[in-house]
Amino acid sequence: MNPIDTTGAGDCFNAGFLYGVLRGMTLDDSLRCGNICGALSTEASGGIAGFPSPHRVREFMQNDHAR
Repeated sequence: MNPIDTTGAGDCFNAGFLYGVLRGMTLDDSLRCGNICGALSTEASGGIAGFPSPHRVREFMQNDHAR
Protein backbone atom coordinates (compact mmCIF):
# COMPACT_ATOMS: atom_id res chain seq x y z
CA MET A 1 0.00 0.00 0.00
CA ASN A 2 1.32 3.42 -0.98
CA PRO A 3 -0.33 6.25 0.98
CA ILE A 4 -1.06 9.33 -1.11
CA ASP A 5 -3.24 11.55 1.09
CA THR A 6 -4.49 11.12 4.66
CA THR A 7 -7.39 13.55 4.26
CA GLY A 8 -10.55 11.85 5.51
CA ALA A 9 -8.82 8.80 6.99
CA GLY A 10 -10.33 9.45 10.42
CA ASP A 11 -13.81 9.80 8.95
CA CYS A 12 -13.30 6.54 7.05
CA PHE A 13 -12.17 4.84 10.26
CA ASN A 14 -15.36 6.03 11.98
CA ALA A 15 -17.52 4.80 9.11
CA GLY A 16 -15.83 1.39 9.06
CA PHE A 17 -16.09 1.01 12.84
CA LEU A 18 -19.79 1.91 12.81
CA TYR A 19 -20.36 -0.42 9.87
CA GLY A 20 -18.98 -3.27 11.97
CA VAL A 21 -20.90 -2.35 15.12
CA LEU A 22 -24.20 -1.98 13.29
CA ARG A 23 -23.74 -5.38 11.64
CA GLY A 24 -23.07 -7.15 14.94
CA MET A 25 -19.32 -7.64 14.57
CA THR A 26 -17.28 -8.07 17.73
CA LEU A 27 -15.56 -4.98 19.08
CA ASP A 28 -12.19 -6.28 17.83
CA ASP A 29 -13.54 -6.91 14.32
CA SER A 30 -15.29 -3.53 14.27
CA LEU A 31 -11.99 -1.86 15.17
CA ARG A 32 -10.18 -3.87 12.47
CA CYS A 33 -12.83 -2.83 9.96
CA GLY A 34 -12.35 0.82 10.94
CA ASN A 35 -8.57 0.56 10.75
CA ILE A 36 -8.73 -1.07 7.34
CA CYS A 37 -11.14 1.57 6.02
CA GLY A 38 -8.94 4.37 7.31
CA ALA A 39 -5.80 2.84 5.86
CA LEU A 40 -7.28 2.05 2.45
CA SER A 41 -8.71 5.55 2.18
CA THR A 42 -5.17 6.98 2.04
CA GLU A 43 -4.56 5.40 -1.38
CA ALA A 44 -6.24 8.28 -3.23
CA SER A 45 -6.29 12.06 -2.99
CA GLY A 46 -9.10 13.76 -1.12
CA GLY A 47 -11.49 12.69 1.56
CA ILE A 48 -13.91 10.64 -0.54
CA ALA A 49 -12.06 9.30 -3.59
CA GLY A 50 -10.26 6.60 -1.62
CA PHE A 51 -13.21 5.41 0.44
CA PRO A 52 -13.13 1.60 0.05
CA SER A 53 -16.13 -0.49 -0.93
CA PRO A 54 -17.55 -2.96 1.61
CA HIS A 55 -16.42 -5.77 -0.72
CA ARG A 56 -12.80 -4.56 -0.66
CA VAL A 57 -12.84 -4.21 3.13
CA ARG A 58 -14.24 -7.74 3.57
CA GLU A 59 -11.55 -9.13 1.25
CA PHE A 60 -8.85 -7.28 3.18
CA MET A 61 -10.24 -8.52 6.53
CA GLN A 62 -10.08 -12.12 5.31
CA ASN A 63 -6.35 -11.91 4.53
CA ASP A 64 -3.94 -12.97 7.28
CA HIS A 65 -1.92 -9.76 6.96
CA ALA A 66 -4.97 -7.76 8.09
CA ARG A 67 -4.81 -9.28 11.60
